[in-house]
Formats: sequence, structure tokens, C-alpha cells
Amino acid sequence: MKLFAFVLGLRTKHYGNKHKISDPHVYVCNHTSFLDFIVLSSYKFHHAVLSEYHGGVFGFLFNFIISKNGSVCFKRAEKKDKIGLKEKIVKHIRKNKAPMLIFPEGTCVNNKASVLFQKGAFELDTIVVPVALKYKKVLADPYWNRRKHGFLAHLLYLITRWRIDVEVHWMAPVKLNHCENPTSFSHRIKRTISERGQLKNTNWSGYFKSQLIHTDLDIMKVAVKNVFVALHQNTFFDYRLLDAKNRHEYLRIYTTNKIDSTTKVHFGSVSYEQFYSECCNEFLRIKSLPKQKRELVLEKILIKCDGLRENRNASICTCINECTILE
Repeated sequence: MKLFAFVLGLRTKHYGNKHKISDPHVYVCNHTSFLDFIVLSSYKFHHAVLSEYHGGVFGFLFNFIISKNGSVCFKRAEKKDKIGLKEKIVKHIRKNKAPMLIFPEGTCVNNKASVLFQKGAFELDTIVVPVALKYKKVLADPYWNRRKHGFLAHLLYLITRWRIDVEVHWMAPVKLNHCENPTSFSHRIKRTISERGQLKNTNWSGYFKSQLIHTDLDIMKVAVKNVFVALHQNTFFDYRLLDAKNRHEYLRIYTTNKIDSTTKVHFGSVSYEQFYSECCNEFLRIKSLPKQKRELVLEKILIKCDGLRENRNASICTCINECTILE
């Protein structure tokens, strides 16, 4: 990996210590580009990585180079690939092979903010080592926007840059506290990484950017409706009082009360940022419900939406204006 780092002109500045741990553990890091793996694996010791399946040149490199150290590849859209994935990771880390590196955001982000961490990496009942990556966009922007550029185009862009500057912040190993569940643990680690990497800590799901998951879109529709109704009934701020009761204290991380003279206020009481953040929080609240209860909530709202479409030729989406027809 040091050869790849040299060819790509990576100039890395490391902060903290990269720990070699004998106990089972995983490294988790924010994700910007395939460069992340090269940056982390070229320092002291290499890593295995959990990666989504890609075809083409990227798939070739993974199959014939990266997979040799125990790296795991899967297709997110294939349910059969997800079955047994956790067991594969646990088996790898217990054999004390190359430390497993996981990017829990599940998608590349622009290195200005962090998006929702998927909780799978925090359900392994093992030590978690947080790492924060911050690229200095002086001569190059390493963000891989897969909707605009394929792997070869992105690779060509990176190779033709003079250099790529990046800071790596290695942090101390962390364990799940006795009073935490995997979800709250993931949000705690995410906050730590965001603060160290100077990233805006958001509660937006990165899958909305690159993955069409209909169930999540339906949940987001319900979340927007619920928040809008709460505003209409003047119960918007009551959500926060219930979070502690329902073990959603971690949602306070994303609560914002910042309103000044330059802030545009909507609905007479909240800013767009507050509304947007609360919609994402409500999305997470619904996602945390037991499966059966969550399905009942979705079924109830979608039946109502179907009736509106038939009677009023309306379409339901996650924007504010269209969701006003629900009441």
C-alpha cells in the first residue's frame, strides 16, 4: 500500500497512536474515497476491509489484491450476501488477522460532514478503534462522487494531481458501555470522529444519496408528516422530552436551537435547519421501533396516502409543501 500512496502523491500527517491490539477489534472511520483504505493501510500495518461489491477495475483489484488479506466483499442489494456477513467479520477478527477496517457510513461523503453510521459495525461485541480522516482540499478534492464519475475517471483525476494532503487522527480503543445499546454506541463514536475530524455531525442517512431503499423512503415520509403535525399542534419541542424516556438520548446530539437575526424562521417558530434535523431524528425514532410496530405505522400512513392519491390526485414526497395535504 505504501507504493500506491507514493504513486498517488499522498502526504499524510498522523496524530495520535495507531494501536496494535491483541484482543478482537475493528477500526471504524469516516469515508470519502477509496483512498481512505490506502491512507490507513500504508501506515505501520495493513488492514482488511469490508467493502461493497464493485465491478470493473475496482472489482479486479479487490479480487486479486485486497481480498488476499481477508477482506470481505458483499452486495448490499442482495439479501443472501448479507446473511452470514456478521459471522464472517467475527470469524476474521477472532483469528487475529489483519485488523478489519469498516466505513459505517456505507457511502462516500464530501469530507465536510459525517452522515448516519450504520449500526452493524457496533453489534459485533468487540473493541472499536475510531479513526478520523480530514483531507486538505488545496490541490485536489479526493471525494469520489460515484453518481458523476466511475472508478477509472476518479483514479485518473487523483493520479494527475500534484499531491493529496490528508490528516489522520488515531484515537484510543473504545468499548460498549453497560448502559448503551449498539445504536447509541454508534452515535457516540460518530460524534467523536466528527469532532476530531472537524466534520459537521449530521443525522442524515447516506443511503438516501446512493441507494433506493423504498422502506426508508416511506419511513422518511412518515417522519416529515409527524414533525409537520407537531408544529401545527405546537408540540414540536415535546419530542425532546420523550427521547430520554424512550432511550433516544443520543438524538440530543443533533438538536439545534441556534436562531439569530439572520435566521429565516418557518412556521413562526423554527428554522429550516431545526425542521430538517427533527425530521431526521423522527426517521431514526421510527427505525428504532420493533419491526412489527414499525410496519403497522407505515401501513397506516401509506393507506391514507393511497386514498389521497385517488381522491385528490396528490403525490406524497418528503418535501414540506406536498406533505401539508396529509392534514
